[in-house]
Formats: sequence, C-alpha cells, structure tokens
Amino acid sequence: MVYLSAAGVAEPAVDVDHWAREMGQKTIDNKDHGAFTNILLHAFNYNLLVDDSAMKEKSPADENNDGQLTAGELHQYIRRELRKRSFSQTPNLLTPSDGRSNELTGGKAWSDVPLFCFSRKKLLSQNIEKRASENFHSIKVWRGNISSNMVKNLDAVSGIEMLPKEKKKDAELIINEEQDGYALYFPNGNFLTKILSTNNLKKRIVRQLFLKRFEELGRLPKKYGVMAEIIGSSGVYFTGMDMGIALHLESESYVLVFDITPQGLVNIIWPYEISELKKIQGLSYPGLTTLTGKDNGTEMLVAIAYYKKPSFWDRVLEQAKNGPDDAFLEEVIKSAYGSDFSGASVDYAFVVGRDLLGFSTIKKVP
Repeated sequence: MVYLSAAGVAEPAVDVDHWAREMGQKTIDNKDHGAFTNILLHAFNYNLLVDDSAMKEKSPADENNDGQLTAGELHQYIRRELRKRSFSQTPNLLTPSDGRSNELTGGKAWSDVPLFCFSRKKLLSQNIEKRASENFHSIKVWRGNISSNMVKNLDAVSGIEMLPKEKKKDAELIINEEQDGYALYFPNGNFLTKILSTNNLKKRIVRQLFLKRFEELGRLPKKYGVMAEIIGSSGVYFTGMDMGIALHLESESYVLVFDITPQGLVNIIWPYEISELKKIQGLSYPGLTTLTGKDNGTEMLVAIAYYKKPSFWDRVLEQAKNGPDDAFLEEVIKSAYGSDFSGASVDYAFVVGRDLLGFSTIKKVP
C-alpha cells in the first residue's frame, strides 16, 4: 500500500472553493475542489473520464512518457504543480518500509510501481529532433501596469516580444511596476523576482529567455524516471530555514544538478567534488544550505541524468567551482537532445530571504 497525503504535518490542505474561483483560481471542471484534488484530477487525465472527444495521449504526470503513471511520478507532479500555483502545502509520499519490495514489486522501488496505464489511446511518440530545432528567439511578455513608453522601450530589445493587452493568455512573463521598481511574475501569478532599474529589467527578461530552455528539458521524453525536488519544512522558505535537495533515479546515472536563483544566476550543486563524479541512483541533502539575505522570488532546481558519461564531464568541477559560463550551459542544453541523455526533472520553490548565490554556498551533510 502506498499513501499520498495532501499536505505535510501541521500544514493546512487548502480548498479552491467558489470564493477562490471568483478571485481567479481555476479548477479542472470549474467546481469546488481541494487544491491537491484538483491537481490529482489533472494527473489522472480527467478528460478521459468525462469526454472521449477531448481524450489526451497521456497523463501530464507521466515523467518518462512510457504510458504508465507511478506513485513517484504522481507525487512529483502534484508537489511541483502546487508550488507553481503558490500553495504552501507539501504532499508526502509514504511507502512500506518492511523490506518486502523485492517480493511484491519485482525488485522495483515502491515509488516506481505503476498505478495506472493510459492505454485507451496509443501514445504519440515525440519528435526529439523537432524539439531540438525549436527556436527560442523571443520571450512573450505582458505589460501589466507599465506605461506605453516602457512597452516600446522593452519591445525594441532583441529577444523581448511585448504582447498587447488582449494577449495576456499567451504570456510567459508579466511585468508590474511597483513603488520601488518592477516585479516579474509567471502567468499563473507566481512571483519570479524584483528588479530595481530599467536596464536590469531588460537584462533579466532576456536572461529568462535563455533559462526557459532549462525548463524545457523537464518536458523531454525520458529513458527512465528522474525526479528532483527541493526539500524543507514547507513549500515557502524564509530567512534562517534550511533548504535541501533530493533526487531519485530508476537507474544509475551521471547526474548534473543546477540551481537557478530568482535573479537568474546558475550554480552547479552536483557534482562539486571529485568523489561525486561517479554514477549515482539517489541523492538526499536535506540541510544543503541555510537561507540568508533579503531577496525573494522563485528558485528553480534542474537535474539532468545521463546513462553514459557526457563529453563535457571532465570540465564539470571547474565550472562548478568558478560558476558555469553560458557556453558550457549551452553545451549542456544541447546534450539533452543526444543519445546519452536519460532524462531531466525540474522543481520550484518560493523563497523569502535568499542571498544572490542560492545553493552555491554548500553545507554538505554526511
């Protein structure tokens, strides 16, 4: 038996009732649901249950695109989606610890046991070459409350496409002018970061155009399950709190883990030492770093797994120590479309009180 809770210990499980829906929160069928239940219905491909004409090819929670939904994939998807929607509840996956996994699951971890198989419609294979050739020429930005002159100013910057008021649904970022600068938001309302000057605003938006390619890696087909998560006491992290990472893979892999701060800085947090260059099948550092500083926003964790040693592997530690340059990051992104790539996973956390370096000041735990 596998249990999946809606929230962690002493955390409230939030409802999306008619009042919340009137304030802009949405549910899959425009009815009242718990936030957890709403995302669970998405994961179960609810359209299959109510409308055959709207049948999808697979569950959006099927991380490795094999047509099966495992407990681990379900947990990771719900946890990630709750955070993206700014709900500070943390679903917990509880699995048996009586040592009988080999006997009952055929040698698999409980989290890797399929719960459902979406076989009512043949899965459509994804064309990796097409995904690799996608051009990330621009990032679509909705103006929010900024002036028309500022819109023209930003629209003149290469890589920024300012959308008209009626195209908000197509936005990848939303700008609002506030008392002491500008705030960037994701379309779902999640706060990304605060920018103080116009010039820095331009630079940060263009930087997000580059960084969205890391998010895309988590959507690529996987050879096997790769699940990464930011761990701590809740989905929202404040100054003084410990913050860590956990990683689970279905097969031993060479693993590269990046932290992307709200300011757009990229740090390599695994591997960081020579001993970490070997293959691993799991990783858990619950107290990897303690939050310091005053910067707020959305932090992103990206884990990339390879079943064969990638060509850049002998340069990883140097890049980790000095901070990865964009040429190296470009090489990593391109490697995800090669034959050695096994899969990637992306997780998000909202942080209140973060130094500029994010996870780069590492407090290693035995």
